[in-house]
Amino acid sequence: MTPEVRQTAEWPRRLGEFGLLLAFYGAAFLAYTWPWASHFSSALWCDAGDGLQNVWNLWWVHTALAVEHTSPWFTSWLHFPHGTSLLGHTLNPWNGFLALPLIPTLGLARSHNLIVAASFAATGAFMALLARHVSGSTVGALVAGFAFTFSGYHWAHSQGHLQLVSLQFVPLFLLCFIRLLEKPGAGRGVLSGVVLALVLLCDHYYFFYCGLTVGLWLVMATAGWVPSGRLGRRHASGLLAFALTAMALAGPLVFGLLKAQRTDPWIGAHDVRSYSGDPLALIVPGAHWAFGSVTRGFWERVGGPNEHSIHLGFATLLLAVLAAGTVQPPRRDLRCWLVTGAAFFVLALGPALRVAGVVLTPDILPYRWLEWLLPPLRLSGVPVRMMVMVALVASLLAALGWSRAIESTAVRPRRRAALGVVIAVLLVVDLWPSPRPLTPTEAPAWAVALRERPARGGVFVGVPLGYGPSLYVQTVHQKPMAGGFVARTPTSVERATAGVLGLYAQRRYRRLRQAGFDYLVTERVVGASAWREVWTDGRVRIYEGQDPEVPLRP
Repeated sequence: MTPEVRQTAEWPRRLGEFGLLLAFYGAAFLAYTWPWASHFSSALWCDAGDGLQNVWNLWWVHTALAVEHTSPWFTSWLHFPHGTSLLGHTLNPWNGFLALPLIPTLGLARSHNLIVAASFAATGAFMALLARHVSGSTVGALVAGFAFTFSGYHWAHSQGHLQLVSLQFVPLFLLCFIRLLEKPGAGRGVLSGVVLALVLLCDHYYFFYCGLTVGLWLVMATAGWVPSGRLGRRHASGLLAFALTAMALAGPLVFGLLKAQRTDPWIGAHDVRSYSGDPLALIVPGAHWAFGSVTRGFWERVGGPNEHSIHLGFATLLLAVLAAGTVQPPRRDLRCWLVTGAAFFVLALGPALRVAGVVLTPDILPYRWLEWLLPPLRLSGVPVRMMVMVALVASLLAALGWSRAIESTAVRPRRRAALGVVIAVLLVVDLWPSPRPLTPTEAPAWAVALRERPARGGVFVGVPLGYGPSLYVQTVHQKPMAGGFVARTPTSVERATAGVLGLYAQRRYRRLRQAGFDYLVTERVVGASAWREVWTDGRVRIYEGQDPEVPLRP
C-alpha cells in the first residue's frame, strides 16, 4: 500500500476519533453548565450585556448576507441614518457564517446556544490533537484538551464574549504550523494560512497572538529550538505559501482595519492598566470557579471577574511542573513551548507589575515596548487576554507531564492508577464553573408590535434598555435604529450619533422625522403633528411618522 493510499484510508478513522473527542468534550460541557441544556430553546446561554451583543452579531451577519445581500462589515441598521463600519467591532463573522443555515431552521436562540457548545467541544478536540502530536500520549491529550477548554479563562468569557469563546482555531493553527515546520510543503503552508484566516474571523486578539507566536518561533528556529530544528531551504516553499495565503485571506481585513484607524480613529479602547494580568490569578481560582466565594478576598482586589478569572487549575499546574522536571535533557520542542509560555506570561502582565492588585513597578515591562513597536496595539488595551496562550502552553505541558509521570514504567501500576484517579478528580473539581447566566428570549411587547408595522425608515428607541437588550430587541423588531453599541466606534460616527441623540433629548421631534425616522418608541407623550400614536401599553408608546407633505409644527 502506497503512502498516499494509506493516508487516504486513515481519514475515516481520524474523523471518527475527532467525532469521539467532540462528543466527549460536548458531554462534559453540558454536565458542567447544567441547567443550560434544559433551557436550550427558552433562554440564551449568555448574560444580558456583551452576550446579547454577540447574539446580535449572529443575527446581523445572517441579515446582511441572506436578506440585505451586502457586506457584514458595514451596517446602516445601527447608528441610523449614517451607519457605521464594523471592522473594529467584535463581529466574529465565522460564527455568523455558521449560523447562516441554522437560523432559518433552529431560530436565533437555539443557533447561538449550539454554537457556544460547539466552540467548547471543538476547542477541547483540537487541543487534544495538538497535545497528542506533541506528547504522544492519548490520555495525556484528553487531559490537555479538558484543561484548556474548561480553563478559568474560557469559562470567564462564556458569560458573553462569544468571539473569545471561539478559541478552537488557535490550537488547530499551532498544530498545522508545527507540521509545516516538521515536514515542509506548499500544501501545508496553504493550510496553515487558511486556518490563520479562520482565527481572524473569530477574534482579532487571537489572530495577533498566533502571529506573535509565529514570529517568536521563527526567531527560536535560528537556535534550533523548534521541533524541526533549524530552518533551511527545504522550508522556503512552505513558509512562502503560508505567507501568501495568509496575506490573501486575512490581509484585506487587517489592512482595512489599520487604514480605518488612521483615517477615522476608533473610540472604545480599554484602559490598559485596568486590564493587566496578575500573576497570582493563574494560581488562585477566580470568581467563575464554583467555589469562588472562598477566594473572594483575592479576586475582588484584582479586577473585573470576566477578564481576570484566569486560573489554570491545580492539577494542570502539577502536571506541567512534572513535565518540566522529568524531561531530561530538555527536548527542543519543550524549550520552544516554555519560551512561548514565558513570553506571553510577561506580556500579559501589562506595562507594570501588579500582584494581588498592588502596583509594584512603574510602566517598564515589555508590553509597553510592544505598544511602542506596534502602535495599533493601543487600540486593544487588554493584555490580560494574552494569558490564554499561557493556559494553552500549560495544558500542553500537562499532557507531557501525564505522559512522563503517570504513564511512566518506573512507577508501579497501582500507584500510577491511584495517582491518575486523584489528578483526574482534582482536574474536574478545580475547573468546575460557577452557575452560568441564562437570559430569557422574551422581548418587550412593543418590539413585537413594532415588527408588525410596515418597514420604511429608521426607529428611534427612547426607552432605556441597556446596550445588550437594545441590540437584542432589534433582532425582534428588525428595523434600523439610532445609536447601538459597537465595540470600536469610528470618531465621525460617534459625533454624528451624538447629534441625533441630542434631537430627542431636546424634544426636537420634527427634526427627527426629517432625519429619516419613521418610528419613535418612547415613554413620553409626543404632541408634534409629525407623529401619530399607533400603539401603547399604557407606559410605552409607538409613534409613526406622518407623510412628509403634512405641515410640521416647529
